[in-house]
Amino acid sequence: MRLSFSPGQHCHLAVRAHRTRRLQHQPTHDPALGRDPLTVLPPPGPIHTLAPIRSRGSGTFGTGPPTIRQRVRSSFTRSRNGETVRPESLKVQLSKWENGKVIPDRFTMGVIAEVFSTSIDVLFGIEGSRDLPRPVLLEAHVTDRTVELLQAQRAVHVRTEHSFGPIEAASLVSADLATIGGLLPVTPRDLEGPMHALVALTAELGGWIAQDSGNIVQARRLTNEAQSYARGCDDRGIQAMILMRLANIETVGDPRLAARLAQEAAELVGTLTPCRLHATIARQQAHAAAALADIAGFERYAAQGADYSQADPGDNHLTPYADRAYIASETAAGLLVLGRPEAAVEALAPHVEGWIEGQERDHAVALCRWLRALAAIGDYTTALDHIDTVLASYRRAPSMHAKTALRAITAHPDNADQLPATELRRRLITALEGTRHP
Repeated sequence: MRLSFSPGQHCHLAVRAHRTRRLQHQPTHDPALGRDPLTVLPPPGPIHTLAPIRSRGSGTFGTGPPTIRQRVRSSFTRSRNGETVRPESLKVQLSKWENGKVIPDRFTMGVIAEVFSTSIDVLFGIEGSRDLPRPVLLEAHVTDRTVELLQAQRAVHVRTEHSFGPIEAASLVSADLATIGGLLPVTPRDLEGPMHALVALTAELGGWIAQDSGNIVQARRLTNEAQSYARGCDDRGIQAMILMRLANIETVGDPRLAARLAQEAAELVGTLTPCRLHATIARQQAHAAAALADIAGFERYAAQGADYSQADPGDNHLTPYADRAYIASETAAGLLVLGRPEAAVEALAPHVEGWIEGQERDHAVALCRWLRALAAIGDYTTALDHIDTVLASYRRAPSMHAKTALRAITAHPDNADQLPATELRRRLITALEGTRHP
């Protein structure tokens, strides 16, 4: 008979077993069985994980400092994106986790893992056997099949990011970059081009994930690395897409540089058959124009993006997601920058309810921008009517672009005469405070 545990119970058992092993200094591995024996533990109770830690405040994991209590206190003082980790918040997550009600977000997992001096993968995931060595990539044989496998993995990571947001895909892409980096030195000369293209595309994806997680420094580093490898492959589409991504990163800080990079990307694909890659480059040119307050340029490039978005997605494998709904959302973002929220509402209205399955992150971004536009024109009643739908979409696939749109609403000056406005901001502040990522 198979035993079934909820996610919270599984994590509870994992942390209980891990704590027991560390405190007793005894391995649970059974050489005769070749695996860890099944340990029968009592079901999760109301006492959260910090209780035994506090009771052993003077003890340590392992043999030396720091003490458990010091580790917990250190974890409480950590912050991310300017948000301080409060003890009360962490305690609530731990309690709900042990009672099987929630799974902690990625950041809280890191704090818990730090307290127990272990990794997130060991504490929350699958711990590989220590009897097996890691593969020696320098002794691997890189073949066409190797490239196909890594290309397929990247495609899955892209779909993961589109479906669940950047946080879920980050570790997957990091692992692939490490693997590809280890394989490059032993890649046969006839496969160097495809491998360079692969590492360029994977680094570009990593750059986008970093950017949409709020880490601009890492986004710039990975995308510049992608550009370096793109020079080693004869694919103007890949080179143009990476230039477009660099332009996207620089739009806020240096819109003139962003405009030049986007123009270079447009020139690279000028002789290629029009496809959705052209749509993403045109919308980037529109973003740069909006940042420069170039209304005529914005309108011209936004119209080009809308035209290109009608191309068959099968005509280009690089940006198949750039359909009419996606371009409408990107156009709305530019309209908000230009102070034209009415036009932003109009651009998004046909696409609010309908979106291609598998692009949940883009849909969440569009809904958050729509909510921001509604608030900007003072239609708080409609915004409040749809707040549950918008927040549910954001929680399913959180991203920094979506969060930025929601934060912009909370920054609007209060209007004491409109109760819906106050209630809308209250709901958003509560929701954003309870979200630790991205």
